[in-house]
Amino acid sequence: MKSIPTFNPQTESALLRFDIKFVNKYGPGSVFINALADLWTTAMFQMFKANNMLESEKEAFLISDQVNLEPLSQIIHCSDNLKEAMFQEPFGFAKSGAIEYAFEETFGNGSFTKWLDALEKRDFAVCFSLTGGN
Repeated sequence: MKSIPTFNPQTESALLRFDIKFVNKYGPGSVFINALADLWTTAMFQMFKANNMLESEKEAFLISDQVNLEPLSQIIHCSDNLKEAMFQEPFGFAKSGAIEYAFEETFGNGSFTKWLDALEKRDFAVCFSLTGGN
């Protein structure tokens, strides 16, 4: 059984632990990949903080702007299946396409491609309009 990789969220990004096939699917400079890595890094940071495991007062090691995280932070709470896919596929724990499948199961056929295109263009208003966010 695979387990979630551990890393120090104050000194490195979850991106370094992502499956290379997953990263290459979207491209290494992808807003989606970087925001998803930051979402993961933030989750690990919060877990470390809650368990008094932080080594210093440093914040989480993030690679994108906070504004890029907002569309992902919004959708992660819309569906348990989508949340699970977003936390498994990047590490190779779910088959390729799990995020897209769960996204479209939640928001409708064809919605992932439109949402992803808007996210990559940083058109967050379109992202939120497609997912019912603000």
